Amino acid sequence: AGNLEQAMAAIKTREAFQQALIDAIPDGVRVIDSDYRIIAANNAYCEQLGVPAEQVLNTYCYRSSHGRDAPCVPTLVTCPIHELREARHPIKFLDRHCHDEKGPIEVEVYAAPLHFQQEMQGDLYVVESIRNLADQVHYSHEQKLSDLGQLAAGVAHEIRNPLTSLQMALNGFEENAVDEALRDDYLEIAKHEINRCLEVNDRLLKLSTLPPSNTELVDLNGCVSETLSLLNFEAEQRQVTIEQRLDEKPLRALATDSEVRMILLNLVQNAFHAMDGSGRVRVTTNEAGKFLSLSVEDDGHGVAESEEKRIFDPFFSRRHDGTEGSGLGLAIAKSLVIRHSGSIQVSKSLLGGASFTVKLHNADYEPGGSA
Repeated sequence: AGNLEQAMAAIKTREAFQQALIDAIPDGVRVIDSDYRIIAANNAYCEQLGVPAEQVLNTYCYRSSHGRDAPCVPTLVTCPIHELREARHPIKFLDRHCHDEKGPIEVEVYAAPLHFQQEMQGDLYVVESIRNLADQVHYSHEQKLSDLGQLAAGVAHEIRNPLTSLQMALNGFEENAVDEALRDDYLEIAKHEINRCLEVNDRLLKLSTLPPSNTELVDLNGCVSETLSLLNFEAEQRQVTIEQRLDEKPLRALATDSEVRMILLNLVQNAFHAMDGSGRVRVTTNEAGKFLSLSVEDDGHGVAESEEKRIFDPFFSRRHDGTEGSGLGLAIAKSLVIRHSGSIQVSKSLLGGASFTVKLHNADYEPGGSA
């Protein structure tokens, strides 16, 4: 009896260690038997679904992650149990799981077969490592600074011109024959060009500033005009014309200044990549009652109807300018829009390409009255 008690204690200790081991893994992990039952799962998987562990263990995998009453149809979706019955190599695929409160979440699943011999009979288990792709597009300050690196050439060009004028003005002071009136003109030129450099610097700083914890009043038209000015050089190099059609009256959105600028930056650069040569981009703002509308249209290749549902998925990239993308630009834009309880939609543009429309809350909207 004493030996049996010690053996039971050792088994419990080993089971506790194994559970602690998989709980330490940051990605969701679950183990499924050949009858589609979940026999093990870690805390990360339970958090992905928003349910406690007791609602996960011994439940069917298709009910736990997909909310189904029957196994998933293997001809329509990737079912690891079906795929790995014969295959001995791991598989990797994208899937959509159901969160208890948030609804569908996009995940990347890496599934591997586990063949376990028990009582002279082999059985198949599937070990899944599940990564929530929404976590992959968490927009950190470092990621934002990385994106701002793409503007380096444009900013250098913007500053180069006023610095050249400033240098010419200073060279004028070196001439002994400069009279007092001309000297005043040189000083005025120097002052003006220094202010231009400071303005460019301020626009870049507004993009890279850490967002505040709360929303703020954002001058939408000001954000658009200042952000587009940083993209002028890139547009010139690509032979792309940028049109601004801003609402005549001031538009104030409830959002975050730096994040609105980053949304626009991603949408306009996405429009650049939709072209394989010269083209046109149109940016429009207007009031739409409770919301303010920000639209970015282009005359590029557009978005195929079959890809409209995937265009905002992380790591989904379809560029037409010959460059490779990370597939995070539109996913980041969407995450920032949702952060401010707004919406973003894609449709066909009258210019011939794609049109992305962002709606943010109108700070001056008065229910039952005029804004």
